[in-house]
Amino acid sequence: MKITNLLEVDQSTQNREAFTTDVLMGLSSEPKTLSAKYFYDDAGSELFQKISQHQDYYLTKTEFSILEQYGAALAATINETEIDIIELGAGDGHKSKLVIDSFLAQGTKVNFYPIDISEKAMGLLGANLAIGDQLHIHGIVADYFHGLNSLKTISNNKKLVLFLGSNIGNFNRAQTQEFLKKLWLALNANDHVLIGYDLKKDSDILNKV
Repeated sequence: MKITNLLEVDQSTQNREAFTTDVLMGLSSEPKTLSAKYFYDDAGSELFQKISQHQDYYLTKTEFSILEQYGAALAATINETEIDIIELGAGDGHKSKLVIDSFLAQGTKVNFYPIDISEKAMGLLGANLAIGDQLHIHGIVADYFHGLNSLKTISNNKKLVLFLGSNIGNFNRAQTQEFLKKLWLALNANDHVLIGYDLKKDSDILNKV
């Protein structure tokens, strides 16, 4: 598994200034906020993997069942001999594996590009996915769009971008619109995006003690 750390390459004043600006604006707003991307450093990613395995964390279990049920149909619908699967915030790769295996099962060559700001998460992912002749993995340690834009110089294959775990729920309406616009601009017209959305829940489920 190859890993490219764009954060190490670009630990510039610009990145530090962006972090400072995000914190200043977020903590000066009402209510106070902080971008969820800053939660998922090495320690945050490890903690979240433990949370997602808890019996009351329904999101992971539900998403697993959906991907198991419809993974083959997804691969058949896209129907490419080779594809780049890109996951934004890949974590440990357990859900990615379900999608990847569906494409491998129909004979598609898969180039998997997980993008995550945690290099430790990349290590966990590498341990969960078996690299072979039909599967190549190139982890990119970067923020989402820095990582996506770097791929333009690597491959011209059709892309399937995964944004799972209802991570889009971390954004407000304006942030969601901005995120989707940036994602659209980063991709080609024939690329695909698979986003996990959490539907409205009963408050008793969300506040269960």
